[in-house]
Amino acid sequence: MQYEHERWLSWNQPANILMITLPLEAGVYRAKEFFGQNWPLTILYFEGDQVVWFNRWEELRSLGEKILDSWLLPGASEQFFTGFEQECKTMRRAVQDMVQLLESSDPPHAVLADHYRAFVDKYLRWYAIGWCAEPVQFCAERILVRELERLVALGHIEGEKVISGKIHLFSPTAMTYQAKMEISFAACVETVLAALRRAGWSIADDMPFSREEPFITWSAVLNDPIYDDARRMCQAHAAEFYWSRNNYLNTCKLTGPDVLDEVGKALKDRPPQAIRKGVADLEGMFTRENPSRRELKQNLGAYHRAIVDILGSNALLKDRRKEVISRVNHVLTLFLERIAADFSITLGQAQQMLSAEIEEVLSQGRISEALCETLTMRREKAVVIWCEHDVAPIEYTSLRRLRDSGQDRYPPLTEWTMGGPTIVEGAAAANDMLAALNGKFGFVLDLEKRVTSSRIKGDCVFFNPGEFEIKGTARIVLDPKVPGNFEKGDVLIAPSTTPDYLALMKKAACIVTDWGGWTSHAALVAREFGKPCIVGTNYATKIFADGDQVAVILPDGIIEKSLLEEPA
Repeated sequence: MQYEHERWLSWNQPANILMITLPLEAGVYRAKEFFGQNWPLTILYFEGDQVVWFNRWEELRSLGEKILDSWLLPGASEQFFTGFEQECKTMRRAVQDMVQLLESSDPPHAVLADHYRAFVDKYLRWYAIGWCAEPVQFCAERILVRELERLVALGHIEGEKVISGKIHLFSPTAMTYQAKMEISFAACVETVLAALRRAGWSIADDMPFSREEPFITWSAVLNDPIYDDARRMCQAHAAEFYWSRNNYLNTCKLTGPDVLDEVGKALKDRPPQAIRKGVADLEGMFTRENPSRRELKQNLGAYHRAIVDILGSNALLKDRRKEVISRVNHVLTLFLERIAADFSITLGQAQQMLSAEIEEVLSQGRISEALCETLTMRREKAVVIWCEHDVAPIEYTSLRRLRDSGQDRYPPLTEWTMGGPTIVEGAAAANDMLAALNGKFGFVLDLEKRVTSSRIKGDCVFFNPGEFEIKGTARIVLDPKVPGNFEKGDVLIAPSTTPDYLALMKKAACIVTDWGGWTSHAALVAREFGKPCIVGTNYATKIFADGDQVAVILPDGIIEKSLLEEPA
């Protein structure tokens, strides 16, 4: 589909209904307790394991302005961000307690329902505080970019300094979880290297391992005391970052053998000294202020300097939030796996359940045939609408026909209120509803036609000095667990990135996303990995095909199809 990106934000990625609708419930209903504001009208279009999320830019930015105004009051933002850090610690403890309960015991369904209800309530209250990050980001980034453009036009700042300094101006104010994970992983590499050398392996510091040479196996690490330190280090890293491969669709618990396997891949990809240098550079990002950032900030007035500080703290908020969400999704998966096993449905069906349906099934100790049928239809296609208020009437002849024929599961839009999400299941009904909504709101320009341009532009949020163009093979990755033929040096093109994209991001020559800003996950990780990155292209995953040869022009943020050079 071709989306109307000037007025509507469209965001797509692998997701299931439960893990996406819980944050929305917090933003739409719970957030008013803290902000007096709530997340605006949201339309979700599910097809299989993918979701497309729609919001109006105007509503998001207006919301961001209101929150930003309150944060600019003396001490307000500092108090908020400090409080959110404390709430994250509380939520991590709740996750830890629930994981221990679900993995070490088998409580009856009624007890499980109580635990689920209490855990989700804590999650919603926590997310009601943290949902504000995107509206603030969209608003604050635009204010700051416009001010920088104004200063350049007046000749107060050199354009080249803005290009280099802006990359660092939006950086988080403290070390991210991704940086902590990389530093911990580097310690695993060093411990494994020391053990291998004690075992008699000949390892050069300036050469990677041979790709053909087999690496040490986990069974060997378990059975030989010489590897005890390496085993403990890998297991400790896995225990701390077990959630790091999770997304909004599936969870994949990191284990000690997984870490050892990643150590082997890292040593075959880069020599040990290069890994050490990368970690030293990463640590330096958070211990030394970048001179370009300092100089650029000095040219700003007090108001815009305050916005720079808020953006840095907001980037850190998003980082902490993503970590906690990944942990929570692990718990939600444990609940869904228990439901699937106990009530003889597939995990794919269980993932389509709304939170209220999970509570009902666990409380009653049974699942109805009607709900099973509904879950199957949802997995095929579904449209979910969240809003705080009634939506104006929409003409939808096909759905009215369904209702008149006795299928009255589809309420008219005038009946959609704050009682919960309105959901339409099944391919025919979902397609009709999407067309009807599009007729009302115009967020999809063309329901079928593919975008045919061969050139697109976004925001270049990181590039290395002296690196002005990258050529490579485009790899369209909608789900990082299905990376296709991704090879080192390919150009990663994704809707957006989440922690489970990290392995691909490390291998990529360049990272390109459909949406995201200067403080998005892709932007932050790209800076930490030293990877060129362009975000906010809107259509990159639709314009380019997997395997296309592309040229990425830095720092202009342009991606275009390129021809392979003819051999001499």
